[in-house]
This record gives sequence, structure tokens and C-alpha cells, in this order.
Amino acid sequence: MALSHSSPLRRHRRSGFAALAAVAMLAGAGCAAEPTPSEAALPTERGAEVREPDVRETAESVPGVSATALEFWRPAELVIAEEVEPAGSLVDLAERSELVVCGTVAAVRERAGGFEGATTLMVDVGQVLKGSAAGQVRVDVHVRVGQTMAGDALAAPDEDYLWFLTPGDGEGVWYATTVTGVLGPGTDGPVTAVLQPQDTTMVVPADVASLDAAAQRAGLADA
Repeated sequence: MALSHSSPLRRHRRSGFAALAAVAMLAGAGCAAEPTPSEAALPTERGAEVREPDVRETAESVPGVSATALEFWRPAELVIAEEVEPAGSLVDLAERSELVVCGTVAAVRERAGGFEGATTLMVDVGQVLKGSAAGQVRVDVHVRVGQTMAGDALAAPDEDYLWFLTPGDGEGVWYATTVTGVLGPGTDGPVTAVLQPQDTTMVVPADVASLDAAAQRAGLADA
């Protein structure tokens, strides 16, 4: 079964990294030199009108990315995370992962707790590239995805994603191996680390133009 060419993470104690999270939608936080269109309307002084960014504002302006996918993952992209030992390549990412699958988001469940909140994603497995999995796996991520900043629920994207996973704290629970552990369509190119797109180049070479190519480069599929 070929991977889709059309072508997020729960930080955990055993992953070998500590996360420093800050919500990038606060315009004065200094996390980005230039505000994105959705961040530009945030106040920078006391008394200014507060308007939460709406991910729909830019959803149709990114070539090659469906509006649904951009909306769905955008809240995760607004959280900046650092890893003590980030993956250095696709091969490194694959070697650290106990389970690698290609699949789509079938259901989303928001959960209370955590600094940024949390989300449980049920992933329909289309292909198992490493390890063993049934037809669906549960992936817990540490940030809230699948909603706007105002909390409105969003439809799950139809695109396939590559999920590089490590066992979670509970039976049947998986976490993304690193912040670059979910690859799919994104704003910066045909293959992007959708949870942390700014870290994509750390693991995905510029000439990798599809999920098939990413799997092959990771040593998970035949060339």
C-alpha cells in the first residue's frame, strides 16, 4: 500500500527531552520577529482590544495545504517547544520510535490538564511501517489541537500523516517520539513536522517531497 503523496505530541518523562512552552500568540512574548497574520491583531499595550487569532484567516492562503489541515494543526504550531536531544534525521527519528504508521485522524477528544491542555487523537492505521498495531491507535498529544484559539471544534483533516510513536504512560497509549514525530502537509513545504513546523529542516531534507520519500529516507520502505 503506497503512502499518500498529499500529504501532532505529548511530552513525557521517558522521551529524553524537557519542554519549555510559551504561547506564541502573545504578541509581546518575543518568540517571533514578525507576527503572523493571525497574531498581528493581538494587543501590545494595556487597554487595547483583545481579539483571539482565528486560524481560518490564513487557511486558504497556503498553496498545497488544505484549509482543514491548516486549521486543525494551527493551535499546536502556536506553542514553542525545545528538546534536549532532538532527532537529527529521519533515520534517527525512526530508530527512536517503537511504532511508525501511516494513517489519518479519525476522532479527537480534548482532555483537561497540562500546561497547554491535551488532546487524544484516534488514528486510523493505513499502513504499519515499524512495530505492530491494530486498525486504530490512540495518540496523546500534550497541546490542544483540532480547535480554534476560541475553543471551537474543527473537522479532522483527510490527509495521511506519518506517525513516529513511542509507548505512553498507559496501556494502549502512544506519544509522538519527538516534536518532529508527526509528518504531513504543512505551511513550509510538501512534508512538514506539523506539530513544530519550524523544526522540520532538522529531520526532513529539502529534497524529500512526499511521505513515500520520507519513509524511504528513514529506512522504513523500499525505494
